[in-house]
Amino acid sequence: MRVQWLRQNYASVARKVRPLQSVDPFFVDRFQSILTAFLYGYNSVLNSRRLEPEAVRQELDGRFDEFYRGFAYEGLGMGLGARTLFLRSERMRLEQAMNEVAPGYLYQYYVGLGWWLSMRYGFRQTGYRRFLRDLSPLYGPIVFDGVGFRTGLFRFGTNPGIVARFAEFGPFGQRVCYQGLGRCLWFLHEFNLQWVLQDVQRLPPERRGDTISGVGLAVAYSLFDDPLRALELRSSMPAELRPAFRQGLAFGWEARRLQTPGFAAKLEGIASEAADTIHVYVWSVHQIRQELLDGGAGVRFYTDWLDGVRRRLANES
Repeated sequence: MRVQWLRQNYASVARKVRPLQSVDPFFVDRFQSILTAFLYGYNSVLNSRRLEPEAVRQELDGRFDEFYRGFAYEGLGMGLGARTLFLRSERMRLEQAMNEVAPGYLYQYYVGLGWWLSMRYGFRQTGYRRFLRDLSPLYGPIVFDGVGFRTGLFRFGTNPGIVARFAEFGPFGQRVCYQGLGRCLWFLHEFNLQWVLQDVQRLPPERRGDTISGVGLAVAYSLFDDPLRALELRSSMPAELRPAFRQGLAFGWEARRLQTPGFAAKLEGIASEAADTIHVYVWSVHQIRQELLDGGAGVRFYTDWLDGVRRRLANES
C-alpha cells in the first residue's frame, strides 16, 4: 500500500536530532524512549490502507507503559495526517479517527498532526486552512504547537531567526507556535532551565510568555514521574514569566490527567501540599474552559484559555 512509503526509520530521524548527542545518560535514555514511542505511533497507522482503531490501541497500549504512551499517540496523530496524502477523504474524519482509537490523548493528536502539516506545507498557511476547517475550532489551533516544536527541533539551533516566520500563521497561530517552541527548548537544552531561559530572553518580549508556557507544559508532562522537581523549578522563573510558566504546568498536568486513569492516586505518594497545588492548577484549566464555553467561545478560544489560566494562577504559589 502506498501509505507504507511514508514510514519513518528511527536511525534516519535520530541523526538529525541534536539532543541525542548529549552526554547526560538520564536525558539521552528518556529522549530516546520518547522518540522511539513517537515514531512507533506514527508508523502504527501506516501498515495498511484500512485503519483498525481497536488493533492500533491494543498495539500501542501493549508496547508502551503509561509514562511513554502519550508520546506514541502524538506520533499517531502525525500518522493520521500522513494517511491523508493518499486517502484524502480521511481529512474530514480525522477527529472521528482520533476518538475511535483513544479519546484521552486529545492534545497529543493535534500536536502530532501539526508535525505532519509542518512537513507537508512548511509555513504556507493555505495548506493548514484546508485541515483546520474540518477540525474543532476549540482545539484545532493546537496543531501550531506541533509546528513550533518541529521548527525548534530541526531548525532553531542553526537559524534562530526562523521563528519570525511564525507570524505567517496570523496572531493566534503565531502564539501557539511559540508555545511549541518552548516545549522544544526544554528538550533542546536537556532539561536545563537556565539554558532554556537564556534562549527565551533573546526572543522579543511579547513572545516570551507563550514560549515559557510551552516550557512549563513540557516540564510537567516529561517529569510526571517527578512532579516535585517540576514544582521546584517555579522558584527559578523570573517574576514576569511566572504566570505563563504556571499555566504551562497546569496544561501539562491536565494532559497527563486525561490519559492517566489513576492520576489522583499517583499524586498521593508526594507531600499533600504539593499534590494540592497540582490539583489547583488542573482545576483552573477546567474552570476557565467552562467559563469560556458558557460565554460563547469564539475563534480565539485556545489563546483566551491560556490567558485566562495565567490570570487565574497569577497569585498562586
